Amino acid sequence: MRTKHAFLAGAATAVLCLTMASLTAYGAPGYSFTGASAQEIVYTYDSVPVSCVDSSVASDSYLWNLTVTEIDQEFVIDLKNNIYIMALSSGSCNPIANVTSTIEIPWNAASVHPVPVGPIFYDDFAGAVPDFSTYNTNAELPFFENIGFHLKFNQNVGGVVHGLSGRTGVLHVSGNANLCDAILSGEPQCFILDLNYLDYMGNGQDLACICVTPSVQTIDITSFLGGPSD
Repeated sequence: MRTKHAFLAGAATAVLCLTMASLTAYGAPGYSFTGASAQEIVYTYDSVPVSCVDSSVASDSYLWNLTVTEIDQEFVIDLKNNIYIMALSSGSCNPIANVTSTIEIPWNAASVHPVPVGPIFYDDFAGAVPDFSTYNTNAELPFFENIGFHLKFNQNVGGVVHGLSGRTGVLHVSGNANLCDAILSGEPQCFILDLNYLDYMGNGQDLACICVTPSVQTIDITSFLGGPSD
């Protein structure tokens, strides 16, 4: 992810912003987030985050672990047939504000599959996603950023299977990003997931948001790169 950019489709950020501008609550039909934790690694040079010095780099990394609940009957269909738009923001979900980073997993790129027997489904994507960053508009090739998206959920209405109650799941998302704006704001950080690219056309909202204060580890690379001379 990078600050103020779009991936793959030039209108992606505009679509996401239109969706969020009309959203007045942090939950929506389709599913909800009821728990989350976030860990981040921020590299610094001479005590300053590298991502804040060079806005085109995505030197920071993140790991979000989320609890998904209230999964509806259309969830599997939406996973198989819609672009996934994710975002990082700071502040709050209601209203959603300060969206600084977005990333798209293209339609049909993720692998959605059930276990051989039973109601457990998996949805996985791991790879490098092209980033047509506003900081890289003149480059011949886009930057690429890595992302891992791993979702496991129980499609049953009731009963506990693989430790998951009916209509619940767990989502793990990791990747690299430019987290400068979020770090400098000092506000809780928010994770947003939208499964429906056509939300802004009034086709319903499969969008959820949750905010937490992340655990941040700082790694200084000053000495590794030689460091500023005294």
